[in-house]
Amino acid sequence: MSLRQSLVAVSMVMSVSSCAQLFQALKGSTQADVDAAFAKGDVETLDAICNGKRPAEPSPRNNACVAYRRLTQKAALASASCGSIVSAYREARGASSAAEQLSVGMRMAECGHYKELFEVVAHWGNGDESVNMLIAIEAAGHPVEAQWLAYLQAHQGPNFFRLENKAHIKFALDHIGKWLIRKGHLGHCTATVAAVSDANPTAKVWVMPYLKETRCTAGLPVLVDNLLSNDAQERAWACNALGEIGDRSVLEPVTVVAESDTYYEVREEDRDGRIWGVKVHPVQEACRAAAGKLKIKRQARVSQRTGRG
Repeated sequence: MSLRQSLVAVSMVMSVSSCAQLFQALKGSTQADVDAAFAKGDVETLDAICNGKRPAEPSPRNNACVAYRRLTQKAALASASCGSIVSAYREARGASSAAEQLSVGMRMAECGHYKELFEVVAHWGNGDESVNMLIAIEAAGHPVEAQWLAYLQAHQGPNFFRLENKAHIKFALDHIGKWLIRKGHLGHCTATVAAVSDANPTAKVWVMPYLKETRCTAGLPVLVDNLLSNDAQERAWACNALGEIGDRSVLEPVTVVAESDTYYEVREEDRDGRIWGVKVHPVQEACRAAAGKLKIKRQARVSQRTGRG
């Protein structure tokens, strides 16, 4: 190949390369570019895409803005002081991983923000992440159980988990209850009842597992209140708990619900190769079972007093 041919070939390659670069520039940044920048923590690239310094279609640009905010909020959360960590956590709208959640929980405990730990942080996660977080914080030497008791004593009635988001109340109390039970912290029956007696209905429902596990008879009025829940599953749970730890004082309300609850479901059953729709009444069934247990317990007590076997 002559020198002239070589120069022409190189020129053609450079032209193709320049065209490819020009095409990429005109095409703009893609979602793959956004994902790669987010994975690398490349705030500058995300900022450039978000603010139009680099061309992009509307969808990748919007996603770049979301990713940019997430990374900057995460950085602010990691460097937050005791005075700013609560607001930084709220701004970040929770943690992005169990490890980050644990780190935030530890910082909350170190800073003495136990109210926020229980109300704002403990609801996070779809499994046992927050349960494990509380266990780990306690294992690190922080007085989580003592602070939970202090919370119960200081936030009673309407002030107990006074949150607008019912899901946050539900999951926080579910996680806290599981932590208490797993760690054997079963001595807070009286304090729990005092806190929830006039609390919001969601809170009353989600302390039931703890009251049941601790056989907290002082909490029977709370369980009876849950028989009035608009949620059928919650009424059934209340009857299950009353059947386990109740006494003759709750037999009448349990029996009333067993006889009058109108909720039903239609379940499919396979009978001889055919599918049938069968109407079932889960609340009535749970409450009838509870009433039966209560009657048996009552009869057992009568037998003990009279000396009959």
